[in-house]
Amino acid sequence: MDLVDIIRGKLGKYSFIKRVLTPINVKICEYRRKRRSQNFQKYRDVLFLEIVEIFQTENINYWVEFGTLLGIYRDHGFISGDDDFDFGAYVEDAERIREIFINRNFTLLKEYEAVDNPEIKEMTFICDSNGITFDVFYFTRSEKYNSCYIFAIKDVDIISKKKFFKVKQYDFPKFELDTIDFMDEKISVPSNIIEHLEYSYGKNFMIPDPHFNTIHFDFMTGIVAVDKCED
Repeated sequence: MDLVDIIRGKLGKYSFIKRVLTPINVKICEYRRKRRSQNFQKYRDVLFLEIVEIFQTENINYWVEFGTLLGIYRDHGFISGDDDFDFGAYVEDAERIREIFINRNFTLLKEYEAVDNPEIKEMTFICDSNGITFDVFYFTRSEKYNSCYIFAIKDVDIISKKKFFKVKQYDFPKFELDTIDFMDEKISVPSNIIEHLEYSYGKNFMIPDPHFNTIHFDFMTGIVAVDKCED
């Protein structure tokens, strides 16, 4: 995390400074996203199939998730302008997944985990050869739901540079795993794929919406997470 990010994260809590910083934030994010997207376009197909092959070879229950799932189902490809991959897996496989990908020339870039609750977790890996990242969202299972967790910056300690995160819980309707044909491979997806995408993106998920956001999902109360890669 560089000094600019630290200052933006710390001072952005104050309304006046936040208004001043917002245009700067937008420009910085647009520049970084454009560079990542260009790199993603160049290497995405080969890398996607490599990641899928690793999951399959290691007998890990995985599936494509969020934007990657939406693109494959709706657009029969990857969403234009996207710059990473999203996968789902069960939290009991988290330690194996970390070990497997680190041993396959990927670096664990981020590991979000709730303080005192290791089941609330997400990992981001980066491919050492081309710099493309992918997220693994870890799911817990209950009688009615398969739930995962999304992390957003809450606070930054400007001295230690340590970040703290708030957490959203996504309670997807219970699902098993199925497959879909994509890039001449059988790719794992949630069995109730339409219901699953409606939960994330609404009833009109088949209509691209460049202004879509997930603001309707509330943050959990009393849950704070950290990035264990910063420890």
